[in-house]
Amino acid sequence: EDKIFTEPHITSDTLISQLGTNSKYLAEAIRRCGYSSFYDMISQHRVRYAISLIHQDSDCRLADIAERCGFSSQASMAKAFKAQGKNTPSSYRSPVGA
Repeated sequence: EDKIFTEPHITSDTLISQLGTNSKYLAEAIRRCGYSSFYDMISQHRVRYAISLIHQDSDCRLADIAERCGFSSQASMAKAFKAQGKNTPSSYRSPVGA
């Protein structure tokens, strides 16, 4: 619900502090959830959120969606999509008349 992953400069220390845990426990929890690292987890959450926002409002500018998701730019969002083997962000827009 909080969508902490949308904070542009989030670090593992931020999450550790908010959860009241330590780095070893956090790293283990991240691995058990199937992520390779803290930043992999954040990136995957941001990409999923971006896809949902694109579907919700296909008229919204991709640069605005990137910012809302915590990406530093539209280009960094596109790079994250590509790194995860996803189509380009614009390909998730609903076709006109659909």
